[in-house]
Amino acid sequence: MGNFQLIPLDSQIHSSSAKRPVFVNRSSATTDEQPTPRELEVEHLLCQGYSQENIAAIFGRSINTISAHALSLYRKRGVHTQVGLLLAYLERKGIFVFPHEKNEDAETVPYSSMRVPSTARNCASQAG
Repeated sequence: MGNFQLIPLDSQIHSSSAKRPVFVNRSSATTDEQPTPRELEVEHLLCQGYSQENIAAIFGRSINTISAHALSLYRKRGVHTQVGLLLAYLERKGIFVFPHEKNEDAETVPYSSMRVPSTARNCASQAG
């Protein structure tokens, strides 16, 4: 540890890096983005129950490429899991998995804005 020496940084030299934001809110910038045709094909197959490995074989692409499509879909759809992607897919098709999703004005509550009730979390923790 004696070989290291702290060097003070001159703020004038590094001022350009100080102007860049440290945190970027991706959700507000990318939710308007539409999926590509290939991402829509991947989404359809994922929601049909195909694994990413099977989809890679169908399209003749690597698993990494299909994973990149899936991650891009999650970001664009505002979900974090394949189940969330499926629920959003069904919602767009007019199929409502949870009865409280449909409001009386025929508007829907998007899956990405739903929260798990605390009673469900308590039941899940007691069951395990």
